[in-house]
Amino acid sequence: MREERNQTFFDQIYEKYQIRAMIVNISLRDILEGKVKFKKELCRFVFDLPPYHLEVNKKEDLLRLESELGRSLTSLEDYLEGFERYLARCIKYPGIVGIKDQSAYHREISYRKVSFQEAEEIFNKIITHPRKIYGTD
Repeated sequence: MREERNQTFFDQIYEKYQIRAMIVNISLRDILEGKVKFKKELCRFVFDLPPYHLEVNKKEDLLRLESELGRSLTSLEDYLEGFERYLARCIKYPGIVGIKDQSAYHREISYRKVSFQEAEEIFNKIITHPRKIYGTD
């Protein structure tokens, strides 16, 4: 079966079952960097949200946002600006059609509206103590 899994095989499946589009959840970074080939006319992508919750300070996710800004992230405002730029780039190309948040698979989903000041205090703790996990107590 593996030997038959090539583009011709998939094209035949798409045609046979009249598949006109598919929602794909893969690394957008790989797409933006040209590491993944895809059919524009068929693929619709979703934005993977959990890396940007900052429950665990993942350096590669912060570096991605810093590269969008062209400077270091030193505040919540910087983080939000970097995130918005990255999201806008993903909307433009490859053209995401949705945002997917898989957090419910590993934690309780409980969101509440907080002031910017409260969010900034938490953000500063996360940045200054990257090994501590927040949001679990």
